[in-house]
Parts: sequence; structure tokens; C-alpha cells
Amino acid sequence: MLTHHSSLLFVGIFFTLAACGGGAGASAPVQPGSIVFELTDAPIDPALLASAVIEVDAIRVHRQVDGDAGFETVFDARDPLVVDLLTLRNGITQPIQAGFLEPGSYRHARVLVSDAALTLRSGKEFSTRAGTIQLTNQDASGFRILFDPPVEVRPGVQTRILLDFQVLKTFSPIPGNDLENARTFHMHPIVRFAVLQETGELRGVVTTTDDLGAVLPAAGAAVYVLDPAETDLERALATSLADDAGMAAILGLPAGTFDVVATHGEKQGRQNGLVIAAEAVTSFAVQVQ
Repeated sequence: MLTHHSSLLFVGIFFTLAACGGGAGASAPVQPGSIVFELTDAPIDPALLASAVIEVDAIRVHRQVDGDAGFETVFDARDPLVVDLLTLRNGITQPIQAGFLEPGSYRHARVLVSDAALTLRSGKEFSTRAGTIQLTNQDASGFRILFDPPVEVRPGVQTRILLDFQVLKTFSPIPGNDLENARTFHMHPIVRFAVLQETGELRGVVTTTDDLGAVLPAAGAAVYVLDPAETDLERALATSLADDAGMAAILGLPAGTFDVVATHGEKQGRQNGLVIAAEAVTSFAVQVQ
């Protein structure tokens, strides 16, 4: 049975890049870079799931989009890293301290998942060990996540890569679109990636009003980041879910101008023209009505 970790887990995997030295004409060794993966979740409806747990065995990266040999292993766990994705929201991430890499461009990663388990709010449980979750499209190297644009690892610099799992798209019920009557699930990670040093974040609050006009936190409001003037919520760049205090955060957003839409039951609110800058926090405040 999968177990949950309530605290952040830091796992260090280090390997040495050696250079030939000595002699009057020897060139200086190239200083390696390092890479850290940070897992998070893009939640939408907590009424559906109680937990979504995965066990990560390894993460490998490759310089080529279609490379199937010559991977660099940057995380390889003696014991699998157990992550409940539903605990990773509103700026909370699960860092995986990976190792050193030769500087250069990397175009995709492979995340090897050994086990997964879901618990619905109704109490129904599904797992790979019970045969009720199938890990689809994963070969021996793991699930593929493309880096477009490529991730640049620079000498002496730690690159922080956010892997933002979209849980309700990652786990597909069979028969489709019916969680409560699902017999099995297929798992294929749908993941948004971002280099955190090159992106910014949104943090803010969603409020609503009661029948007397008092302003209250909109607990559980869904928050969407959209291109300017976009109205289709399915086209959101990223999503989040407000906590009990109405607070929400979204990490790894590209520099630019965006709108924020919040929904709470039948109510909706919008704030337009929010400017995101790299390594900066942009505040928002939306009232749904």
C-alpha cells in the first residue's frame, strides 16, 4: 500500500564530471551546472478526489527530442519518492534535488513512475498494484515530457524546473468522464513545465459576498490564467484552486500580460491586464458575483 509523506522530501543524487588535467597546455575543466525538479499540481475540483499518489523511481534528461539512448540520470531513488499530488497546490512544491549536468541544451525528460493510487471522495480506491490503474505510454525510460523551448543548463548555475501535473487530465476514468462509475483508470501524465528562473508567479485572493453583502473568502474557487480577452476556460494557460482563506497561487508563468478569471459555484469574476515578469510576484484580487 502506498504511504503518504506530509513533509517535503529532498533527495540528493550527485555524480562527478571529471576532466583531464596537468601539463602546460591543459585546458581548464568545464564547471558543471545543476538541475532541480519541483513537482506541483494544478487542481480544479477537490470534491472529486481525496488523494492522487504517485511513486517516482527516476528522472532522466536528454539533449535530443527523439533520443532513446544516452540519457543523463539526474534522479535515481533507492526507495521510490512517494508524492500525493493533491497536497501540492498554491505555491507548494515537492523538490527533487537532482545532480550535476554538463552545460548545454536539454530537450526532454523521462519520469519513471512505478506505482500510482487514487482515492475518490466517495471512498473508492484504485491502484496499479490492484490492477485498476494502467500506466499507459510509459516505456522502460518512463513518461516523456518535452522541453519546448529547450532547457539551458549553464556552468555553475542551478536550474529549477517546475513540473505542474494536471491531475484530472493525467488520470482518465474508464468508461470516460465518469469518475464515480469508473472501473479502471489510465494514467498518462499531462504536465506543464517551466524554468522558474525565467518565469514569474501570481498570488492573490478571491472573495465573494453573502446575502447581506458582507465580503467573504471564496474558499474552493477555481482560478484560471488566460490570454487577454480569452473567455474559454478550457484554453487556460494554468489553473489553481483557492484555499479556505480564498488565497491562490500559480507558479511558472511566462513573462507577459494575462487575465485572471475566478469561478465559485455560479459566480464569476475577472481581473484583466496583469503583467508577469521573470522572478517576480504579481498580485491579484478578484471578487466573484
